[in-house]
Amino acid sequence: MQICPTIALRRASALTALRIHFHLPMLRLRPYVIAGLLLTFVTPILAARSAISGPRSGQWAHEASSLSPDPLVTWGRLDNGMRYALRPHQGVPGRVALRLVVLAGSMDERPQEAGLAHFMEHMAFRGTRGFRAAEMVALFQRLGVEYGSDVNAVTAHDYTSYMLDYRENSAELLREGLKFFRGIADGPTFDPTAIDQERRVIMAEMRSRGGLAEQQFFDSFPIVFRGLSFARHVPIGTEQTINSFNRNHFVQFHQRQYRPDLMVLVAAGDFDPEAMATLVREGFGDLPRAAGSPPRRD
Repeated sequence: MQICPTIALRRASALTALRIHFHLPMLRLRPYVIAGLLLTFVTPILAARSAISGPRSGQWAHEASSLSPDPLVTWGRLDNGMRYALRPHQGVPGRVALRLVVLAGSMDERPQEAGLAHFMEHMAFRGTRGFRAAEMVALFQRLGVEYGSDVNAVTAHDYTSYMLDYRENSAELLREGLKFFRGIADGPTFDPTAIDQERRVIMAEMRSRGGLAEQQFFDSFPIVFRGLSFARHVPIGTEQTINSFNRNHFVQFHQRQYRPDLMVLVAAGDFDPEAMATLVREGFGDLPRAAGSPPRRD
């Protein structure tokens, strides 16, 4: 059965919106599920790819389609190109979830940079201009959050997401969390000693993930996604590349990919949307606009 390209584009826009809204790890599904998604979404889209703007264009998915966006979401864009989506609700009083989504992942690495996007995620917690590593621990203690549960991050093929979950929704605490995100956006220090320390952590993570099931999963990518380049980009990288990275690699990747027009701040929970939008503008409004267009993807 053939699918009309217009319908396929609408489905793709819906999938993009869902992944932004709900942080869906689509690429972690089993290969046969991915194959089904490929046939439904990707194949017709490739035929019409010239008409697709994509999330890295700086546009919301609904702006390039006939979809009606959720009226309960405040969709915003700063002058520097950074976007924000704010969804207030009182599901659990006082609880707020913040996500800084950077639309750059392992797909955006050069051949010699395999694993750098994931390594970059680790280094974001090793100190920025706004918070040294020790100050970050103190910040999270003030916020009442813990590493791994309330503060965490994930790197996928096409994005990196930094997460903060609050039990208390005071403006002071939210402002501190946004300050932490701002440091990730333009202030990582990439201390060489910290790089070497985190390198050992990633190597240990690589060994712990080397089971048969995961090897089978990633070995299936070149078959399921034959002809698509992202199948060659496993986010954790290789032992050779992880051992080769120095500070310059991080600085260059950050300057290339961590641009305000590739960032989306997502908030959901118990807050006033106008007050939250003000905090976002205060925290990120002076983030310098990047020169030129984002790097092209294959």
